Amino acid sequence: MRHLKVAGVMALLAVFSITGCGVESSTTAVVPLSKVAAQDKVNTIIPAPAGIVGMTNPDSNDFMYLAAGTARSKGLFSLNLITHEISSSSSISNAVDSATLLSSGIIVLGQATKHSGAISLYNAQTLKMMKTIPVGDPVIEVCTDPSEAGDVYVLNGTKKSETVSVVNTNNNKIMESIPVSLGTIDIASNAGTLYTLQPNGQIMGISERSKTPQFQFTVAPGARSFVVSPDGQTLYLLKEANDTYYISEVDLATESQIAALGAPMNAGFISLSSDSKTLYVGVESPSVGNVQTLQAIH
Repeated sequence: MRHLKVAGVMALLAVFSITGCGVESSTTAVVPLSKVAAQDKVNTIIPAPAGIVGMTNPDSNDFMYLAAGTARSKGLFSLNLITHEISSSSSISNAVDSATLLSSGIIVLGQATKHSGAISLYNAQTLKMMKTIPVGDPVIEVCTDPSEAGDVYVLNGTKKSETVSVVNTNNNKIMESIPVSLGTIDIASNAGTLYTLQPNGQIMGISERSKTPQFQFTVAPGARSFVVSPDGQTLYLLKEANDTYYISEVDLATESQIAALGAPMNAGFISLSSDSKTLYVGVESPSVGNVQTLQAIH
């Protein structure tokens, strides 16, 4: 669940799709602004550290884990979503730029240096690092599949190419690499399908078995982050247009936007509760940090 941290590198590149695969592209119907919910739909504003660079989904104990800080100093924070308090924290590498959570309760942090990338695994209870696994190119984003306990999907790349490395955290090996379109800013995995996001709002679904695109459609420009519901039926896309932030709800069966919800200013991250009832939106700012909860549209 990602902000546009690659803007300085990837946004200047021409965004393109994987071609030559016979995949038809469609554009979703856009909900009129008159039907976009107002900001007063925010249920709760939870204080959080400033400079969020990574935000996980909530775990079964209602904790969320945040990577935040500056280029000089970053930390990993355990946020209690019930008491709205930071229960614990620890120092992490300044190269961390993304975060996700395995179903086993292990926090995964992506790292990007100038020429290389890695993921680090942290114990969610102690926030202590367990191990680091190199992945090659600088990491752009990390995600997990709710149906898989030990695999991490790592979007990594350079100015010339991007891939998603599937890393088995049990044996520390890259099991496979899936090519994706240059300029991809976010990924999600669900039941054998890898979803990718472009800044122009293009969603592509890639078969993890055949590594070939199965479908693609465009929601709206200004895309920043997205999440797929655990049942694989709904996609929520965080986008920005003219300094106004929205969350589009997309029915994946029809590839159409069916509703929209107002989001807070400077929103950069989005995640979803396991019951798909609550959306969590992370505000991305070097001076202010908070996580806001909204009721999922459907």
